[in-house]
Formats: sequence, structure tokens, C-alpha cells
Amino acid sequence: ESLMKPMSSIESAERSCSQCKKPRVKSLFKTKDLCIFCDMLNFGEKATWIVCPTCGKEVNKLREGNMCWDCVEDDIKRKEKEFFIDKKIENLFGSQEAIKWYTFDNWDPIVSLDRAYTKAFNFEPYSENLYLWGKVGRGKTHLAYAIAIKQLKAGLSIDILSPRELAGKFRRKNFEDEIFEMDKLRKVDVLILDDIGKGQETQFALGILAEVLNKRALNKKNGLVITSNLSLDELSNKFADDRLSSRLAGLCESIEMQSDDDYRIAGKI
Repeated sequence: ESLMKPMSSIESAERSCSQCKKPRVKSLFKTKDLCIFCDMLNFGEKATWIVCPTCGKEVNKLREGNMCWDCVEDDIKRKEKEFFIDKKIENLFGSQEAIKWYTFDNWDPIVSLDRAYTKAFNFEPYSENLYLWGKVGRGKTHLAYAIAIKQLKAGLSIDILSPRELAGKFRRKNFEDEIFEMDKLRKVDVLILDDIGKGQETQFALGILAEVLNKRALNKKNGLVITSNLSLDELSNKFADDRLSSRLAGLCESIEMQSDDDYRIAGKI
């Protein structure tokens, strides 16, 4: 004899959807007499839809900042990314003041430097290399650092080194450490070498610089930005060797930064 009590017609009706009459599955919105499918269908028809002013999607409810949930989540991710990038920039430059100063927005328009500014602003790391040269105070470092900040915010990896700092990465290092450091310099998206030829670079430093250039050239890695007070010919004469300047000439677009005044002293750059 079966122990299960047969379902009465009343119980059967109570467990059926009042709309489609099919056996009722628990409603998503806890509506007592509808199955989940009819409940969702009715919700879609009866809900008041609002257009999210941020993304333009239709939603039934806006959240913080008058945004839909998707936009709220995107905003949180964007702010986290901006915070992370700001920290990377601060670690690279050492202070918030430098970050605010070395930007394209903070560049005063100077007709004679328009070409340099335009090339720097539109710099394409995957296809271009720049050699910015000119007298002291013409804004070479400003534009190089502005490139770094812009490309870092675009998600690219950056390294900024003087010749002394570059050589320091390889002094008193074992072979494995040298390979590790060279590999980082070969792979970094944007490599800025500031003030090449300013001091009395040693043969060791020049050798490291030449090897970095060769490694990047062999791997077809662009994104090189070099600043100097010297033209490529002057660089060749200073080092009594044209191999470095020849390599730079083959890799980089050389742009002279000319102006009548030292705008760094004038407080413009």
C-alpha cells in the first residue's frame, strides 16, 4: 500500500502557475501564484525602464551617481586603475609636483618648438623613436617626461634613465643579473634616456648604451626617446666614435629644439 497521499485537485491547482497553468517552479520574485517564467515575463512588461545617462542602456533602477550597476562597477575599476597608475607615476618621478609639472597641458606654446611638441604629443611607441636635442632649457626633458606620463596612463611600461643610472644597473653585477637587467631594458615599452652626452661618459657606459640600442633594434622594439644637448654629429665628435651616433641616426627621428631664450630660466618650462 502506497504511503504517498494522492494530490487533490485543489493542491494541484495551488502548485500550478495561475497564468500558464503549468507546474509552478519557485518564482524568482516570490510571487505566490506564478511560475518563474511568467513572473519574469510580467516583470519585463510592467517594469518602468530608465535610460542610464552614462551608457545609454535601459535599466529598471539607477544606483550611485545616477548610474546603472554596470557603470558603477566600471567606475570603480576605472578609479582603481587610475590610483594604481598615479602611484606608478609617483614612484617614477618621485613627487606629485613633478607629475603636475611635466605634462603636455603645462607646456607653453612656442612657435619654434611646435614640431617637437607635436611629435612628442603624437608619439607612437610601437612604431617611432625620437632623438630630441638642443641647448639647455629648451624643454627636451619636459617633453620626454610628458611622453612618459601619457604612455604610462595608456597602460604601457616605462623606464627613465640618465647615462649614469643606466651604467649603474650593470656595475658589479654577475652574469645572470646583467642578462636580467638587459632583458628588462629590451622589453620595456617606452625607454627614455635623458641627457646623453652631457657628462663624461665612460667607455663602460657607452658600451652598455650601445648594447641596449642593439638589443632593441634586433628585436624591432621601438618606443625609444633620447634627449641630448648635442646633435648626432656633435655626439660623434665628443666620443671620437661615430658608431653610437650612426646607430641613433638609424633608429630615431632627430628633432632639434631651437628657441631664442632659455625658457626654463624664464619659468615656462
